[in-house]
Amino acid sequence: MIGYNTHGFNAFATGGYAIDGSHQEVDLGVSYTASEFTIGISDYYYPTSVGEKDQYFKLSNRETGHWVETYATWAGTKVPLWVTVSTYIFGADKNNEGMTSKSMSPIQTATGPAGFVGAMMWRGGNTYIGYCLFTLLNLPYTIGQFIYHSLRSNHHGKPNRYNLLAKKERNVLSVCFTRMTPKEVFVKFYKRIKK
Repeated sequence: MIGYNTHGFNAFATGGYAIDGSHQEVDLGVSYTASEFTIGISDYYYPTSVGEKDQYFKLSNRETGHWVETYATWAGTKVPLWVTVSTYIFGADKNNEGMTSKSMSPIQTATGPAGFVGAMMWRGGNTYIGYCLFTLLNLPYTIGQFIYHSLRSNHHGKPNRYNLLAKKERNVLSVCFTRMTPKEVFVKFYKRIKK
């Protein structure tokens, strides 16, 4: 990872490559932090998520391997709470059923659980006890969201955003106390999507 930080402005570039060539990733991002608030935009590039013919500068919305996400975060200093609101605004999350980057994509049923595990590990100080504590604190919310989205999915046609949200939350619940890394969680659910 390469990063630069000055006066609240942060820019980073990071990447990864599996030795066997099965997974690749290049991430770029910028953010600005003032007091307890951060806003930012990140570009996640997963060439293997759309096929072997993918190219870094191929930016067609349905064919690109890029996922562009905007986010806003509040990290309390007096209250031990961290809240992030984010959405994908462009990229490979648009599929042939017409689901847009402002809705959901099946890939998010894999990225959601991986992100959850990573966030809980980070918030727990990379200790399993801390991870379990933060997971317990998030369980009521995740269960509530799962129930809500499951009920809403029964009343919508296709594409059904709520069905995908419920699947994502079910996947999160299934790995709540795992000892898997975020990457292992992502690969587990990504393989299910590709079947």
